[in-house]
Amino acid sequence: MTARKFLHAIVGGILVLSILLTLILFNFAPTSPLFIPLVSISVICLMGVAALTLDSFRRFFNERREASQRLLDEVRTHRAETKLAARELREQLASATYESAELQRSLTQQSYRPAISRIERMHDSLSRENSKAAREIDRSSSTNRSLDSSPAQLDSDHLSSGVNSDIGPEIDKLARKVDKLTDLLTKVHQTGNTNASALNRTTSTKAKQIISVLETQRHEFLRVRRDLQKTRRQVISTVQLAAGEITAQAEKTIWNETNEHEALAQLYPRHDLRDLMPPSGRWAMDARALLHLVQIVSSRRPKQILEIGSGTSTIWLAYEAEKIGAKVVSVDHKEEFASLTRTYLGHHSLDAAAEVITLPLTQVRHDKTDYQWYDIQTADMPEEIDLLIVDGPPGSLGQCARYPAVPQLLERLRSDAVIILDDSTREDEIRILDQWLRLLPGYCQVDKGLSRLGILAPEDSRWVRSRSSQPLA
Repeated sequence: MTARKFLHAIVGGILVLSILLTLILFNFAPTSPLFIPLVSISVICLMGVAALTLDSFRRFFNERREASQRLLDEVRTHRAETKLAARELREQLASATYESAELQRSLTQQSYRPAISRIERMHDSLSRENSKAAREIDRSSSTNRSLDSSPAQLDSDHLSSGVNSDIGPEIDKLARKVDKLTDLLTKVHQTGNTNASALNRTTSTKAKQIISVLETQRHEFLRVRRDLQKTRRQVISTVQLAAGEITAQAEKTIWNETNEHEALAQLYPRHDLRDLMPPSGRWAMDARALLHLVQIVSSRRPKQILEIGSGTSTIWLAYEAEKIGAKVVSVDHKEEFASLTRTYLGHHSLDAAAEVITLPLTQVRHDKTDYQWYDIQTADMPEEIDLLIVDGPPGSLGQCARYPAVPQLLERLRSDAVIILDDSTREDEIRILDQWLRLLPGYCQVDKGLSRLGILAPEDSRWVRSRSSQPLA
């Protein structure tokens, strides 16, 4: 990454240096043989900077895509871990259920059945003892009946002691066995209740623990899932928004560059150029607007052309004016720009076709508003104007800075004059065109959208009617 930044800095530095040298040569030695190589180096460095910038965008999108993929992988990993934990908990729950069932069967087989067998055996023994005691009682009853039938008198104490000595021990023995059986039944019942309660508590505790763990895992998984979905939506939205903006900007740039190349391909073959042409674009008119301008001059064939703001367009206008026998007068408020334009006209041997005048700016007033405008009262201006081109002064002087052009020159405009305003897509220029249309009854705007030029012409003129069927070529 450091090497890439270093390379980017080197290419940018070379680009800045080559541009500075080009500007220096352009201002002081435009015919130098180093001018074209420096321009070529500047173009190559500009393409290098553009390539590095596109590569940076590509790396940025790759990093965001990889980050999104990592988030998705983490979601899948967490989902798999959650499924595994849920399966383990289900297995633990099944194991606990199986152990509980085994414990219940074990208690049933090992505790209750032996106790019941013992109770049954003791019940049989008690039954036998009861039968034995019943036989003893029957025998004692028969003895009593025999004694009752005997005339002899017996001692009651002796009889009682005899009965007690024979039956008493059996009854005491039977009572002890009954008490023992009762205690055993009570103990078995208590043991059964205790084991059942312990089993229920154990099973209930494990089930509650497992359910609690499952609920915690489920809530945690849902929370993580919501966070990841929110993050994913934010990342996707950010990437889509950035990609949409970059795509739109790239498409616009490609479309503009394509139009510029197509216009240059049509513009240069129109004339046999005698020297290197000044650059187009940025502050100067772009190639599309220049092609539109020279085509209007070629089709309209004006005799007198007044241009407000000199530059690259002046050279192309001079070539077209020389071809049709017209005259171009260009006005500029800065001597350095006017002098540079005169130099280019001299290199191209176009001094007879075009003239550049330097006029300072002065304050004028229109519609209760003050403007900075050219001092046309001190100059030898054309008396009749067939084509007025307004490309100055700069908009930095104030709002609607170019508005005074038509009010100041209205008396010099011919009845069928064509008015062209550069940069007509800007807000100030749109308002200026509307204000001019109110000052010029019968005028309309033509060739909308063909270039950045705003063109006003008489609505009933033959030239305007012909524009609807004449393509830009």
